[in-house]
Amino acid sequence: MTQYLMDPLGPVGAATRCPDCGSSHTTWVDPGVQDNLLCKTCGVCWHEENGHNAQVGVVACPGCEHRDVCVAARG
Repeated sequence: MTQYLMDPLGPVGAATRCPDCGSSHTTWVDPGVQDNLLCKTCGVCWHEENGHNAQVGVVACPGCEHRDVCVAARG
């Protein structure tokens, strides 16, 4: 199962699970710079980078309409 979670996220619009918590409550977001996968369960955003999933920091997405989810998750 760990290998599945580390697979690249895939194209925008594809259904996928959170690489961290495995939740299927995810949504693709476009904060203006790159397409990211936001997990609505744990509040972490992900981006596929060089074949690996990289966690996106809150400061990397100014103006994102889902920013409140990320900020709340980091409490």
